[in-house]
Amino acid sequence: MNLELKRAYEEIEKRLRKIAFEKLWPYFYRFDFALYNQEEVYFNGSFFPKTDQFIGNTTINYQGHQIAIWFITSYNCDYDILTSKIIHEMFHAFQTVCGELRFPNEIVGLNYPLDRMNYTIKYQENLIITKLVKNFQILEFDKLFNLKRLRKERIGHFFDYEEKIQIIEGMPTFVEMLALKTLSEEKYSSSLEKRLNYIQMIDEVFDVRKISYDLGALILMILTENNIFFSKDLKTKATIYDEVIKKIELKEVDVDENLEINLKTDVWLENKKNLIYNVLTKASFSCDFEGLLIYFDPYNAKKYQNYIYHPYFIGLQDESGKIDVLYGTFVTQMKDDNLRIEKYYKL
Repeated sequence: MNLELKRAYEEIEKRLRKIAFEKLWPYFYRFDFALYNQEEVYFNGSFFPKTDQFIGNTTINYQGHQIAIWFITSYNCDYDILTSKIIHEMFHAFQTVCGELRFPNEIVGLNYPLDRMNYTIKYQENLIITKLVKNFQILEFDKLFNLKRLRKERIGHFFDYEEKIQIIEGMPTFVEMLALKTLSEEKYSSSLEKRLNYIQMIDEVFDVRKISYDLGALILMILTENNIFFSKDLKTKATIYDEVIKKIELKEVDVDENLEINLKTDVWLENKKNLIYNVLTKASFSCDFEGLLIYFDPYNAKKYQNYIYHPYFIGLQDESGKIDVLYGTFVTQMKDDNLRIEKYYKL
C-alpha cells in the first residue's frame, strides 16, 4: 500500500473542489479519477492491484462508469499542474459520454506524408497563431485559414486528420489551461508562454499529432477571446476549420520555400528509420504473430514502411480473441493498414 499515492490523490481532490467545471465548457462536469503506479491503483479511497485496463493517461470505462486515470511516475510534482492534467483526461471522459464524433483514424496520422511544402505552410500557420494569441488582427486571422485551405487542397484527408486531432486533443488541452488559470495565474502564464515557444520551433512542426494538442487549444483560445463563434456541441461532425472557413474572405496567399524545413524533413525521416532499425537490430527477441494490434500509444508511435515503433507498450489480440498487453519498447511488423500484425520485435 503506497501512502504517497493516497496523498497525491488527496492533493488533487483539494484542488478539484476549486474548479467550476461548467465554466470551463458548457455542461462539463467532474468525473471520478484513479491514480496508479506499476503495482497498484488508488480509486475512491481504496487500493487494489493494477490490471492491464490501466494503461497510460486517459479515460477508461471502469465498472460501468467512465473515469480518468493517471500513471504516477513521481510524487515530487506540481499538484496544480497535475490537477489540470487530470481535468484534461476528465474532458476525454466527457467527450466519450457525450458521443463525440470526430475521433480520427490514427493510422492516417502514422502515414502522414513527408511533403516539404505542406510543412512549410504549416510552420507559417504556427507563427501566425503565436501573433494572434498576443495581438489579434483580422487580416492575419483570415490569412491563417487561407493557409489552412491551401494545405487541405494539397494533402486532403491527412489535413482532416490534423483538424480532428486539434478537436479531440485541443479541446481537453484548452480546458486544462483554463483549469490551471483558476488554480494559479502565474503557472497559467508560464504554461501559455511555453506552448507559444514550442509551436515556433521548426523541429516540432513534423510531429503533427503531438503539436496538435497545443495548436488546437490556442486556436480555441483565439476564437473565444475574440468572440468568434464556434459550436461547442460534441456531436457535430464539423471541425473548427469547417466552421471558420465559411466566415472568412478567401484570398490567394504566397508561400516561399523554406530551406531549413526542407533539410529537417529529411532528418525527421532518418530519425524515424533509426528508431525502428535500432529495435530490429538489437531486439532481445522477436515473435511471429497472427492477429491485431488493438492497443498502442499514437502520441509516441512512429511508422516507416510497414513497421511501427512503440516506446512503451503494445496490446495484441490473437486469432482466438485472447488479448495480451506487453510492456517495453517494440516494433510491430504490419500486414496492412487494418492493424493486422505478422511479427513483433522487443528491444
